[in-house]
Amino acid sequence: MRMTTCEYRIDAILADHLEAKTIPTVDVYVIRLLDRREISSTIRLLEKVFPMPIDLVHLKRVRFQRDKEQIDIIVGKKEVLSVELIGKGLKEIAYQDLHVEKVASHRAFNRWQYESSSLLWPLNFFEDKRTTSLLDGTYFGVDKKQSICDIMHKLLKQSLSEKKSFGAVVCDEKVLVQAEGANEYHPLRHSSMNLIDKIAASQGGGFWYTGNVHIEEQDPSAYLCTDLDIYLTCEPCLMCSMGLLHSRVRRIFFFHDQTETRANSGQLSIGCCPADGSLIKMKIHSNPDMNHRFEAWKISRTCS
Repeated sequence: MRMTTCEYRIDAILADHLEAKTIPTVDVYVIRLLDRREISSTIRLLEKVFPMPIDLVHLKRVRFQRDKEQIDIIVGKKEVLSVELIGKGLKEIAYQDLHVEKVASHRAFNRWQYESSSLLWPLNFFEDKRTTSLLDGTYFGVDKKQSICDIMHKLLKQSLSEKKSFGAVVCDEKVLVQAEGANEYHPLRHSSMNLIDKIAASQGGGFWYTGNVHIEEQDPSAYLCTDLDIYLTCEPCLMCSMGLLHSRVRRIFFFHDQTETRANSGQLSIGCCPADGSLIKMKIHSNPDMNHRFEAWKISRTCS
């Protein structure tokens, strides 16, 4: 999941099910056949009597263990079946053994999950190339990584120089507008909220910057931050994250380095409270119940 370039590291913050390296398991009943020639007739009968549950279709129904010359077939989930019920349903089949095994409870979303779950039972895996590139650090090309780092580096220098948190709205690697935290004027004027307000002002709205912002490169018909990227010197707090979500932002890049933040008396994060973990912990940007989702990227210093 690590991308290294210049002096920064860029990490994608993904939904838990995409980042997890293992899959929870569920118990299933399994029968062992004596005769390989009985596989087809057994599967046909199972599909009539005990069809494969829809939530287990990611699994292959038959497992061949050639080293042991064994043929195992999933009957169904333990929680909905019983030994007696299976015995009645499969009385026409000559099977050697009925036992319980643990299998992956859902499909694999990355190769880690696939490889670990395959040790339990074979499963189908259709790799999502985008997810793989986000996890292995190849999503952005070298030039794009450098551009991201350059923009963040300039914001950090400005933030440390002026002792305020800073943010920027970016389109096609060009900074459209910047804003700093202004909590001394109003407790809600975090840098993210000021950025949104400046964009709103450029579109004829706004509250704090009414009529004072003009952005030539912006699409006049766009809604707030639609298709735009946001760069911040700290992880946005929950309020700011929800504001950015409702502004339809495309991606958020934020600097996250607790050591550096403490060393500079919190200058990078003043105005927001990164400790609430709106993106790193809560991951509201990937919440399926939200009516908009966006990408979130964490940028931190490299060790070298």
